[in-house]
Amino acid sequence: MKADNLNLIYFCCVMGSTTLGTFDPVEKILEIFQEFAIKPWIHFDAAWGGGVYFSEDAAFYRKLSSLSDSIVLDFHKFLSAPLLCSVLLVKDKSVLVDEVTALNGNYLFTSNQNIKYSLSLKSLQCSREAYAFKLWLMFKHHGLEHFQNLIQKYYENQEELINKLSERVLYVVEPQYFNVGLWFIPKEMEVKETITDYTAAEIEKIDQLNLAIYDQIVKDGFMKVNSYHFNNLPLFIRIIVHHGNLTTDIIYEIVAYLYKIYESVGSSPCKSLI
Repeated sequence: MKADNLNLIYFCCVMGSTTLGTFDPVEKILEIFQEFAIKPWIHFDAAWGGGVYFSEDAAFYRKLSSLSDSIVLDFHKFLSAPLLCSVLLVKDKSVLVDEVTALNGNYLFTSNQNIKYSLSLKSLQCSREAYAFKLWLMFKHHGLEHFQNLIQKYYENQEELINKLSERVLYVVEPQYFNVGLWFIPKEMEVKETITDYTAAEIEKIDQLNLAIYDQIVKDGFMKVNSYHFNNLPLFIRIIVHHGNLTTDIIYEIVAYLYKIYESVGSSPCKSLI
């Protein structure tokens, strides 16, 4: 970049990706910036992964976030707040007061406004949205401990699902969050270490099998899952265990249902219904 006389002005660290629930290695990224004396605006996208701030590792993530210039949290995603409930936090409050309203439209703001109390000067919408009230009311009613326990329950759901899905399954990545992405491996194939260990012909069979399983799930309507193609890999099934009422019995039912479909589909996948 320096050779091309370019400057990095913005860098976004993903804190919980939508598809896989993965987190960027922020510490390593920041070490590179420090090594090469690069000082971009560092933004943390924790729209989905913000649950970590209520987890057992909350202190670590709060400390990590102190190194960012801004962070976004979508409480309607990871804490199930009523839509919408997004929060943008910035380290330097002048960014909101000075930069967001830099054009200073005289039809929006009057000269006699009390800046101390006027939220319009600190909001992207130039008005009093209900986001903050919804969030305040949630914590006022339930308390912080309730949401900490809820996030912990989500992690326990993830661990329990993985423990029960022990046969004929290969995971896209080691689950870090509430996302569980997996491939069912055909009966005639060995379950290998990684998906890249399979031949092109085998990958095609894995793709067909998981497409057939996904199609049957959609047809049955027993549960809601997603399916994805990622980086030219076979289609995988994504399960989100983001529900506080998931019991051990329900997770057992889900696993039993998935293996029932796996057995019924076998090596003769059906044509896509999607």
